[in-house]
Amino acid sequence: MVRSTPQTTVCREVAVRSLRQLLSEPGPTNKLLKEAWTAARLEHPNVVPVYDIAVDDDGSPLIVLKRIEGESWAELLADPDRLRERYGVEDPLEWHLQILATICSAIHFAHDRGVLHLDLKPENVMIGGHGEVYVVDWGIAMALTDDGSGRLPLAAACREIVGTPSYMAPEMLDGDGTRLGVHTDVYLLGAMLHELITGTPPHRGQTIMEVLHAALTAEPELPADTPTELANICRMAMARAPERRFASAELLRREIQGFLRHRESDRLATRADERLTELEALLADPERAAAEGSLRDELFGQARFGFEQALASWADNQRARAGLTRAIRAMVEYELEHGDPQVAATLAGRAEGLPSELVERLARAVERRRAGLDELAQRRRDHDLRIGQRTRVFVVLILGLFWTTTPFLAQWGHQRGNSEQASSYYLIVPLASLVLLGGLAIWARESLTRTRVNRMVVATLALALIAHLMLVLGGTLMGLSYYDSTALLPLLWAVLVAMGALTIEPRATPIALSYAVGFFAAAALPDHRFAVIGVCNLVFVVVLVIAWWPQRLRGPIGEIDHSS
Repeated sequence: MVRSTPQTTVCREVAVRSLRQLLSEPGPTNKLLKEAWTAARLEHPNVVPVYDIAVDDDGSPLIVLKRIEGESWAELLADPDRLRERYGVEDPLEWHLQILATICSAIHFAHDRGVLHLDLKPENVMIGGHGEVYVVDWGIAMALTDDGSGRLPLAAACREIVGTPSYMAPEMLDGDGTRLGVHTDVYLLGAMLHELITGTPPHRGQTIMEVLHAALTAEPELPADTPTELANICRMAMARAPERRFASAELLRREIQGFLRHRESDRLATRADERLTELEALLADPERAAAEGSLRDELFGQARFGFEQALASWADNQRARAGLTRAIRAMVEYELEHGDPQVAATLAGRAEGLPSELVERLARAVERRRAGLDELAQRRRDHDLRIGQRTRVFVVLILGLFWTTTPFLAQWGHQRGNSEQASSYYLIVPLASLVLLGGLAIWARESLTRTRVNRMVVATLALALIAHLMLVLGGTLMGLSYYDSTALLPLLWAVLVAMGALTIEPRATPIALSYAVGFFAAAALPDHRFAVIGVCNLVFVVVLVIAWWPQRLRGPIGEIDHSS
């Protein structure tokens, strides 16, 4: 009999367990004391602590225990609605398995202390108001080894049938205590797992003999929808041969916790699979997938994250692993056909088991893209005016100094009355410029030939000088004097520089305009043609030097040597 009473010395409510008057005989008294001694021996959070042992006025023992405000686990197993209302449980199976895992921990502790419970069943488990778990009723507990105190009977010396028939292990029916051991409590834990799964104890019958016969011969009968892993745990714990059971309650606890992790992993994989199904439906319509890119990326992210979380919880979750591969493959194929091969390659690097045909297609696509990017980069380098800019400035300054001084020298000769000599002198300028340009090109060939734009600049200058020479010589063949032919040079340079501005350097446009104005000035002012050409050449030099000066050409280009 158990009653609640205040313990005034420490101001708390305790539970006092005593014998009914009619049971105040040596047998029940010894059982009550043995239970108290066992509980006191097992100082564990899941064993009800014993505060004191006393006697009442009749000399009968009184056991002072921690007062538990709760109910038996059996009541909660039978009433899922009460479980939800009292503890807010939404997943009864998980909650009950956590309870069983806690019981396994307590029993493993008892085994370490050399104690067998031998009467494990839901009725002997109390659940506190805050979910505390207590293994109670240690009345038939036995010792695995003799500690010399004589307070607990030795299991090996037992010669009677003990336990509750609906849960008994087969060896408990022999009346041979030498067969009892840790494996016996493991069986009883498995029997509780059986009841947790099916809602009924494992051994049933119309009579006590039928129940005992079932305990001796029956195999666990589990519903077809029982998770395979959990069913295997139950069958192994309840194996008829003790050596086939889990070696300890702790190993059983680990298996239960492992199943819970795997179960959560399966939940994550299920949700991820739902997102993957939505993603595959979206990718089946490439136009919609392209238009709804944010949704596409969101679905893929959710699916991949879900599968990865499932694998983080349980690395051997083959369903999650296959789902992750499937999700990545779907996106790889989409990006390969309608997106960016490099993105597809990045995704493929995170997948296992992609088909070899897909991997080969991806490799070819990446190679084509890389070749295209290399070609694009080369084109960018070929048209980058920052490469070789110092060399170009130097060439322009040398040629510009020559082109600016020679017209004014010719103008000075013309003003002295020697026009023909001045014109003949100016005919030498294009020839000398070609020689000078050739020498500079050979001297700075590495820099001036590195990019297409530099090669075009040199070629344009060379062609302009050749055209200059051909114009003067052709004019002579037409009966024009050198001096008259010279008047056409600004027009020639205006056209050539304008073409260069359109194809090479837009900032050369002012030079083309200056030569155009120079053409009309040379035609209108015949006595000052050389001076006009000199001014135009000066504009040519100044504009290009300003445009190509190193500090004016900055910015990232990648792997470009700016020092030349």
